[in-house]
Amino acid sequence: MAENVLINPPNPTHQQHQQQQKPHHLVIPWSRILCNGPVWALGIAKFAYYYSFFMVVTWMPTYLGEMGMDEHTAAYASAIPFAVTCPAIIFFGWLAYHLTNHMEWRLVVVRKTFGTISFLANIGCFFALLFLKAGPAGDSTNAWTALIVFIVMYALNAPFIAGVAVNVLDIAAKYAGSVMALTHEFATGAGFLASVITGALVTERGRYERAFMVAIGVNVISMVVFLLFGSVEPQCKWRDGLCGCVDVWMCGCVDVWMCGCVDVWMCGCVVVWLCGCVVVWMCGCVDVWLCGCVDVWMCGCVDVWLCARIAHGCHCH
Repeated sequence: MAENVLINPPNPTHQQHQQQQKPHHLVIPWSRILCNGPVWALGIAKFAYYYSFFMVVTWMPTYLGEMGMDEHTAAYASAIPFAVTCPAIIFFGWLAYHLTNHMEWRLVVVRKTFGTISFLANIGCFFALLFLKAGPAGDSTNAWTALIVFIVMYALNAPFIAGVAVNVLDIAAKYAGSVMALTHEFATGAGFLASVITGALVTERGRYERAFMVAIGVNVISMVVFLLFGSVEPQCKWRDGLCGCVDVWMCGCVDVWMCGCVDVWMCGCVVVWLCGCVVVWMCGCVDVWLCGCVDVWMCGCVDVWLCARIAHGCHCH
């Protein structure tokens, strides 16, 4: 061991560099996220989309069979709308890019226009299905008509992915993963409720009118909410602090951000950031960073770093 130390003596500069690379603990401001209008608008929009999606996924084979289509044929025919969706998503993704980058449409217009197309497609197609009734035995005409309606619905649902589902990246930035997970709870909840509610409302063979009316109502409400409260503006109060302001949230903990910058985080521990820069971290111990060259680390405890470099202030990109 001694020989190894003599051959490979420790490099203080390297040690300092390694300690300067200590990862900063990312605190998810859940209370801010949960109280944010655009997040709820996105979640409610996802609820409507996936309510319609899972309702059709789980009930389409049964519905087509009850409308007169052969059971074996209905099973295979039910895959056609999904096959059409794949190229439609690619097309609308390209269209969203073309509209924003070449035709200079405002991003918010693209997002809400694509969302509206999707919601109106669901509303219109469910409304059309209200007028289709099961024909006499052996007559599958209305079943094939219903299949065409489902294909149109799914093709026009593709703008939701390009226009609404990606909205999480507009508003959430570095918290996009957390916000995506949160809003996807609306989607999974919709999948459960769509199957249960439809099953409860379809009390007679081929009579889906009440289930379709519920789906129409869900899409109307969600479309209005997304149009009113949806946004593409970065919610910068989640992102490295409020620019020039103070953001405080509590959830048993306290997080204070200032664009200067100060980050105070308490959850039994304390983290303070001063963009200049100073970091004070307490968790039974004290860890102090003054952006630079000296490292004094003790577990009892003080850790001091001195830095020649001045950190940049907060920016909301």
